Amino acid sequence: PLLDLLDDTGRSDVDNITNNATPLMSMTTSDPNAALAQVLFTDNLKFRGYDRFDTNAGTLVYDSAVDGLADNDATPGDMFTAATQLTRSLALGAEGSHNLKLEVEDRAGNISDDFLLEVIVDQTPPPASFGLPAAASVVDGLAADSDSGVANDADTFADRVTNDATPRLWGRAEADAIVQVYLDQNSDGQITVGTDAFLGQTTAVPLDGNDAYPNGYWELTSALDLNQVAGLPLDGLRSLLVTAEDVAGNPGVVEGEAVAADQLDIFLDTQGPQVTEIRVNDLPVEDYNLFDQKPSVSGPTPLITQLVIDFTDLPNRLAADFVYDALQNDVAGNAANYLLVGDHVGIVAIQSAAVTASSVADGAPATTTVTLTFADPLPDDRFTLTFADDLVDPAGNAVDGESTADET
Repeated sequence: PLLDLLDDTGRSDVDNITNNATPLMSMTTSDPNAALAQVLFTDNLKFRGYDRFDTNAGTLVYDSAVDGLADNDATPGDMFTAATQLTRSLALGAEGSHNLKLEVEDRAGNISDDFLLEVIVDQTPPPASFGLPAAASVVDGLAADSDSGVANDADTFADRVTNDATPRLWGRAEADAIVQVYLDQNSDGQITVGTDAFLGQTTAVPLDGNDAYPNGYWELTSALDLNQVAGLPLDGLRSLLVTAEDVAGNPGVVEGEAVAADQLDIFLDTQGPQVTEIRVNDLPVEDYNLFDQKPSVSGPTPLITQLVIDFTDLPNRLAADFVYDALQNDVAGNAANYLLVGDHVGIVAIQSAAVTASSVADGAPATTTVTLTFADPLPDDRFTLTFADDLVDPAGNAVDGESTADET
């Protein structure tokens, strides 16, 4: 006899792992004495299937003698069948390993050799998470080399603010499960194929594991640039979703159906701070705007001992996790990151740089003011103000070199 699992769900049709607790089975045999038996009887066979689950000795799960459909082939009521192949659903029930045995008996009492088949029933969706699955680790999942920041400030490398538009992600999942990551475009916290953007797929290692090893590891790099997804603004919040499908096919992602998923929020920031204004001695900008062709007020320009620089940094911040300064303040307060050079007098000594004002609010860009103080008033000259590459926002983006603060 031969016993074959027809409802072999999941990625393989031949591994005998299924999420169907009443799988369809094919039972096949041959009768070497069929010609002789049919001289006396129209039918000659009985099929019996047994299930040994865990430690039980074996439970009868199918008997063709009490199967009216089988008994009707060919003489009804005699508890035998003329069929040499039967397809039936077997009620296996509990999850786990089912050792199935098929035997076939003829009218003379001859019983075939046993045919044994192990079928594993697995109906439990596999665990999958960004980072570690513990509740205390809900902000894990963005790989260290993708969580951009500022040198010597460890906090900026663990804030989920990044200038990497194709970030590398990691997490845990049942070993040998197929892991898929999506961008939650409708913000419902669930994966909907056809609505949410697919970012990538991998398989959790070790590859020879299953539900017996739930703590596998996965990682992948987004296949899409998160700033080039249709319908999304440049930079800002990106909600990522992860799900896993185990070898048995649980839970499976179906077109149009929402699937529960673990979520990781990251904040994409690829734009450097920009200079919006430079003032002298902190006088009102309408009085001495260095970019006007002529002074806005009558009289000589006062002695300049300070330049006051206003910065703004996009994208708009988002409470409560993603509210951060326009500049990395300890770097912005280092006078060595500014260079003022006159056409005739050369380099001007900057006595100090002070971050004198900062505004960070939900739904608005961050702004910061830096005041440069000189040891002596500036002489008459034309000056060029240059910012060092070290002058960055907390995401690691340098000040925009195209700003209007390049020349004064």
